[in-house]
Formats: sequence, C-alpha cells, structure tokens
Amino acid sequence: MSEAVENAMAVPVSLGVDADRSAYTRARLVLGLVFVVSTAIAALTLPGDTAGGWGMFTATWLFLMSVTNFGVAFTAIMRLTGGFWARPFFRLAEVTTLAFLPFAFIGLLVIFFFAREQLFFWLSPEPGEHLSPWLGESKLLWRNLIGFAVFYVTAILYVRRSVRPDLQAHSEGGGLRALVRGLFGGQTSRDSEELTGHLYRWSVGMLLIAGLASTFLS
Repeated sequence: MSEAVENAMAVPVSLGVDADRSAYTRARLVLGLVFVVSTAIAALTLPGDTAGGWGMFTATWLFLMSVTNFGVAFTAIMRLTGGFWARPFFRLAEVTTLAFLPFAFIGLLVIFFFAREQLFFWLSPEPGEHLSPWLGESKLLWRNLIGFAVFYVTAILYVRRSVRPDLQAHSEGGGLRALVRGLFGGQTSRDSEELTGHLYRWSVGMLLIAGLASTFLS
C-alpha cells in the first residue's frame, strides 16, 4: 500500500489554469452563451411539444448524467487499479461530476413535472390494468431524488478528501485555488500520505454508490 501511495503522489495534479488566461476566459464566455441560447430554445419549444422533443431532451440529459457521473468513478477506478498515468486528469474528472450536480436535480424535476404525461404513459393505467407499486409517481420521483442525494453527497466527501493533499502541497495562490481551498481544504490532522491511502478505501464505496444510483436512474 505504501509503495502504491508514493507512486500515486509522484505525479502532479493540476489545480487551475496558469497559462493563457485570456483563452480560458473566452472559452467560458462562449460556453456560457451556448448554454443561455440552448436553455432559451428549450424553454420556448418543449412545453407544448410531443413525446419526441421531450424524448430527445431526456436522452440528452441521461447521456450527460452518465458521462459526468463517471468522473468520480474514473478516479476511483484509476486509484484501485494503479493507473497513475491518469492522475493529471483526476481534477477534471471530479469537477465534471460536481459541476453537473444542479443540472441533475433540475433536469429530473423538469422531466417529471412537465413531461411525465408524454413519456411515462404507464403512470396512468387503463381501468382494470395493474400498476406495480414500484412504478408509482411518488416512488419514481423520490427514489431518484434520494439516489441523487446519496451519490452527490458521497461524491463531495470523496472529492474533498481527494483534493486535500494537493491543497496542502500548494498552500499559496489566489483566485480559483483560494476558492477551492476554502470549500474543500478544511482542517485535518492527516498528512498527505495518510489522506491518499484513505482514498483507496473510499474508492470502493464510491464505485458501489455510483453503480446503484445509475441503476435506479436507468
């Protein structure tokens, strides 16, 4: 274990963008504009649409959900399998998961409250037809909300432990580093090697919870 921890800590992890900040700012502006335009189009066209439009919206949301949820699963898999080549990508994978958190809950609520009649036809069975309690409206909503909550709380705790060794190694810096350090740094008596070793044990639980949450959603 100690040798694996030392190897994992030998490869640096990026905490921010140090070079070409102007390109980074332009990219954020372009992506922000794309998001605003896409949201406006969806808000104007989807409410009166049939199952086709909502089906495309749901398929896109599910795809993005699956890709982003895999971020923390990716770091957990790489830690457990000794994939140290992937360590520079850990922060990108983790922030991808956490960045989608609000869209996960908002997307689920939008689909459930505005598209369930078009998509979830089995919620309103014909007279005499049997509807499984598992497929009831309240159970459909709450099991997914609870699954999301458990997954994202676990992911936040996992990422919090993941970034601490690097935050301790980079105690200076402002801007993004200061924000990340304030949110995830915390106070801890563990040294970097102990924190990294602790992540190996957390990785197993993180993978199990990610799998269960994705199964409920599917």
